[in-house]
Amino acid sequence: MIKFLLILFLLSFPTQIAKHFWPASSIFWGLKIDYLSIVIYLSEVIFIFLLASELLFGDLISYLKKAFTGKIFIFAFFGLLLIISILSFSPVSALFAYLKAIEFLLVFLVLKKEKELVKRHLGVIIMFWIGFELVLAVAQFISQSSLQGIFWYFGERNFSISTPGIAKTSIMGRLFLRPYGTFSHPNSLAGFTLASMAVNFVFVKDKMLKRLIYFFGFILLCLTFSRSSWLALLIIAFLGLFMNLKRKIFKILIFVLGVVISAFIYSQTDFNQMSILLRKWLNLSAIEMIKDNLLFGVGMKNFIPQLPTYWPRDKINYLFFQPVHNIFLLLVSEIGLVGLFLLAFSFKEFFSKQKWKLVKLIPLLVVIITGFFDHYWLTLQQNNLMVVLVLALI
Repeated sequence: MIKFLLILFLLSFPTQIAKHFWPASSIFWGLKIDYLSIVIYLSEVIFIFLLASELLFGDLISYLKKAFTGKIFIFAFFGLLLIISILSFSPVSALFAYLKAIEFLLVFLVLKKEKELVKRHLGVIIMFWIGFELVLAVAQFISQSSLQGIFWYFGERNFSISTPGIAKTSIMGRLFLRPYGTFSHPNSLAGFTLASMAVNFVFVKDKMLKRLIYFFGFILLCLTFSRSSWLALLIIAFLGLFMNLKRKIFKILIFVLGVVISAFIYSQTDFNQMSILLRKWLNLSAIEMIKDNLLFGVGMKNFIPQLPTYWPRDKINYLFFQPVHNIFLLLVSEIGLVGLFLLAFSFKEFFSKQKWKLVKLIPLLVVIITGFFDHYWLTLQQNNLMVVLVLALI
């Protein structure tokens, strides 16, 4: 039962099917903000059954006792988060985020406990993720719209190239819809895909399966037109290949290929476009927010409610009410330097006896690099779960 539920839980990672609840705290300036809503995902329901099975039929209780023994900083961290959440401007949103943080801690511990079982099935699971999202992404790119039908049950949203605010790219002067798969944005799909490829590189043993995942993942990554994910891929590829390849001709070919692909992607980029300006204004607002709330932050999920105080008055627009597109600025603005300090030492407590291998940090490097340019690793369920999986496998 535990094995079945664990695999089912892992397979559910890319799905976005969920039930949204809209308390008053999620209505901002008369608009429903997804980021502030209370959401119950299918993956969470499956995890509840997995957790119950681990408690009833496994040895999770004894594992948790051992895992938390002597972990002072993790208790201090969650104690601080609770106080900050209660005292925040929007306590309902903050307290729900607090419960989510506890949930992800439990997910981390369950996956860490079952790490060897996870690794045995990881190749097939990643192949399912990449294969499913690739088929859907290709179909969306061809039709220039969502497919709906059965894909709605996997979390595909209803959109077309004419949907306001939809992500598009320009190819030879013509606009094309960037496929979303079952994700909220092509960038989050790209990040999930790249992290999956990195996990595949480090932990999957089957060579044929590894190559198939690389091949299909590369195609999917191309379709997303995600500049930050391409940058992360190139940095990691150059680091890895230049450290290991002995023949100079291969290094030269890889370098040329990387430059050609990068040049094509960035040639399609207008650096004055609104998405670039949006990131700039959000970063500036986050920095000002951090200055005013340096020690303890504004509270989890309170970045958007506090944003109008710091946003340039002449540039306020409902489309701009988003978390800052940088996970480090978002983290510090919401939990402060004290929270960040306790979080860092909590990680140290859990990984202090870890036998480190640099290659195992490659998936985490994907999160760090792309995290400088977007917020989805902290704000979207599918990407949250991927981060937890990466940490559990290290």
